[in-house]
Amino acid sequence: LESSDIIWNEYDFTLEYYKAVIVSEYSLGNLGHAMVAIEKVLEHAKTQNDKFIAYMYRMLCNCDQSRDYNDATEEGLRIMKMLGYGIPSSPNKVDMMKEEMLLNVSLRSRDFSFLINLPIKDQPILELIDHWSGLAVCCSREKEVQVATWRAIRHSIDHGIDRHLPSLLASLGVVYKKQGKLKKSYALGKVAVLMAERFCDHKELNANARFRAYAGLMGQIE
Repeated sequence: LESSDIIWNEYDFTLEYYKAVIVSEYSLGNLGHAMVAIEKVLEHAKTQNDKFIAYMYRMLCNCDQSRDYNDATEEGLRIMKMLGYGIPSSPNKVDMMKEEMLLNVSLRSRDFSFLINLPIKDQPILELIDHWSGLAVCCSREKEVQVATWRAIRHSIDHGIDRHLPSLLASLGVVYKKQGKLKKSYALGKVAVLMAERFCDHKELNANARFRAYAGLMGQIE
């Protein structure tokens, strides 16, 4: 299949095939094979949404190969901007105040626990932010992580929660802890654990959310 472009006449089938190859080869650690499939999708896919998986896994493959987390973080910011979800690089105080105000408007005086029972719906952008935030934290880009997660929360309020949101909330809780906002940190960790229970079929993501909440917040959440 890799040797011929004729198969792209069966566009939907071929796109799903290559997306599956990307995920499988990356999971097996075959980064070279994953990159071949990624380049095929980027060459032939018709829309940015169709290229989404390729963009995301190219970011992950490049980081795994170079171990340059800062460069991977910048690549992730560029991807989010292409998808209409731009996050400011190195946000300043005004950026942070604006984003927090928008979050508070969306929350409408409700605490984070109300997120737990929102409708469930797959949100690919949250998967990207989840993977990206793990890279950004490794190079101390907590402000960008904070803004991205605030936007993920706003997106979830409007469109529904995704299996990646619990780990994002737990990560935001860790950021709050570093800022000394212990009450918010604890609340988010607790919400993350309870929300993760709604996604018990996704065992790896469920465990990841719990690990971030328990280990990151360094305390038992009852």
